[in-house]
Amino acid sequence: MTDLIKIENNKEHGLVVSSRVVAEQLGKRHDHVIRDLEVILTTPDLGALIIHSEYKGGNGQMRKEYFLTKDGFILYMFNIQGHNDFKLAYINKFNEMEKQLKELYVPKSLPEALRAYADAVEEKEKQKLLAIEKQKTIDMLVHENKLYTTTEIAKEMGFKSAIALNIELGERKIQFKANGTWVLYSKYSDLGYVSIKQNVLDTGKIVYDRKWTGEGRKFLLEMFQIAA
Repeated sequence: MTDLIKIENNKEHGLVVSSRVVAEQLGKRHDHVIRDLEVILTTPDLGALIIHSEYKGGNGQMRKEYFLTKDGFILYMFNIQGHNDFKLAYINKFNEMEKQLKELYVPKSLPEALRAYADAVEEKEKQKLLAIEKQKTIDMLVHENKLYTTTEIAKEMGFKSAIALNIELGERKIQFKANGTWVLYSKYSDLGYVSIKQNVLDTGKIVYDRKWTGEGRKFLLEMFQIAA
C-alpha cells in the first residue's frame, strides 16, 4: 500500500491527494467520488479542505477534480465503510510528509527566521504545558480512586504518626472518637472524605477499618495548606 500512496505537495494548497487517485485506488467511478465530495461541500467553510480544480482529459477537454487535504481526505473517508488499511496508510503518510516538510523548512529572511524560532519556542512551551496537565490529570485520577490510611497521610503531611494527626483533627473539630473509632463530625460526614469498612473478627468482635478517600486526602492537604 505504501508504494501506491500518491500524495503531492501542491505549491498553492500544500499536501493533497487528487480525487482521481482516491477513485482509482478505491475502485470507484470518479464521477461518483465527485458527487460524494460535493455533498460534503454543501456544509459551509470546507472549501479549503476539499479544493475544486480541473485537469485536461484524454480528448483535450478540461474536466473537474478535487484536491483533498489531510482533513478533507479524513472527512471523505468518514463517509465510507471499510477500507481501514487504505485510510490509515494515507493518514500516516500525510503525517509523515508534514513532519518532513517541517524539518526541511529553511527561512528565507531574518523576519522568517525569527518567526520560525518564536513558533518553535511556543510549540515547545505548549508541549511542556500539555505534558504537565496530562501528568496532573493522571495524578488526580490515581488519587481519586485510591484509599489512604491515616498513617500514609500523616507521613505525607509531616506528622510523627497517625495518632498525632488524629489528635490534631480532633482539636480542630474535624472528628471525634466514638467506641474506639474516630468519626467525622456531621459537617464533614456526608462529603465522601472517608470509607469505613466493617470487619467481624473470629472472636465475634466488630472492628471498623477507616480509610481516607482521594477527596478526603485533598481536604486534609488543603486544610494544612500543603500542595497536593
